[in-house]
This record gives sequence, C-alpha cells and structure tokens, in this order.
Amino acid sequence: MSISEHEIIKNDAVLKIARVIIIFAQWVTIFAGIAIVLAIPFLFIFSGPMLEGLAEVFVNKPDILLISAIAGFMAAGVFTLILAYFFIQRLRMIVESVSEGDPFIPVNAVRLRGMGLAILAIQALSFFGQFIFAGVIAAYGGVQASADVDFEINAEIPLQGILLGLLLIVLARVFDHGAAMRSDLEGTV
Repeated sequence: MSISEHEIIKNDAVLKIARVIIIFAQWVTIFAGIAIVLAIPFLFIFSGPMLEGLAEVFVNKPDILLISAIAGFMAAGVFTLILAYFFIQRLRMIVESVSEGDPFIPVNAVRLRGMGLAILAIQALSFFGQFIFAGVIAAYGGVQASADVDFEINAEIPLQGILLGLLLIVLARVFDHGAAMRSDLEGTV
C-alpha cells in the first residue's frame, strides 16, 4: 500500500466517526459499571425503606432475599457490561488496524471470534436472566394489581443477537483464511 493510500484510509471520515463513537461507548460502559457497583451496597444500607416501597408492589411481603436478588441482577448487569466493554475494546482495535491499512491480520480473527463469543454470552445472560427474574417475581406472589409497575418478561430467543455472534465467529474464520492466504502469497514473492 502506498503512502497516499494509507493516508486516505487513516483520514477516512467513517473510521474517525467510528473511533469517536467507540471511545464514547467505552466510557459509558465504564461509568455504568462503576455506578452499578457503587449502588449495590446501598441496597443493603437502605434495605428498610426499599422493602417498605417494594411491599406496595408485590403481593407477598418482600424480605432481604429480594434485596439480595436485586443485587444479584445488578451484579449480572456489571458482568454484562464487562462483556460489552470486551466487545467494544476489540472493535476499537480492529478499527485501528483498518486505519493503519492492515486489517487482515491473524489477531483480528481472534478479536472477531472473541466479539462473537461475547455477544453470545450476553444473549445467554439476557435470555436466562429473564426466567430467573420471572421466578423472583412469582416467589413474591407477583405484582399487586394496584401497583403502578410494569414488569415485562420477554422469553423469546434473542435470534438477532445469536445471529450476530455467529456472523462474527464465521467472519473470524474468513479473516483466518485471508491472513493465511496473504502469508502464503508473501512467502512466494
């Protein structure tokens, strides 16, 4: 690749916009994770007032186990954010390799595979988390009819996320193959 082609790629508007969005997403993910981690202890510190408020929502009287379940859901949310950060960081590294003019390298295949697995893990957490959430609500007798609360349980298989994860894993194989072909070509020249 010539210097001018490299400069065109490096100054590509789409790549610049992608970098800004990706960096913003990384910071949002970090701050959201920190906020949730910092909020978890307050669930237990202020469990009395929280249980009073939750008593107006659930049919059966809530107890500290409900607070623990909420903390568990928050911890699962933090884990999901960690997976999202993992995904976003790999995306950022791929964008950087594209801007350097060398995207078909073996490490990008590893990055894509990791991104695909992260998406599949997020989908699994979301899917099974909904059943656990429904079980917690059922354990407390459900929501009172008079409560102005809407808990929506969507127990559909997250097909779009699964397909995205599989697409990334297949694309990783394409990158593996492309990198191997390039290596063979460089070896013959």
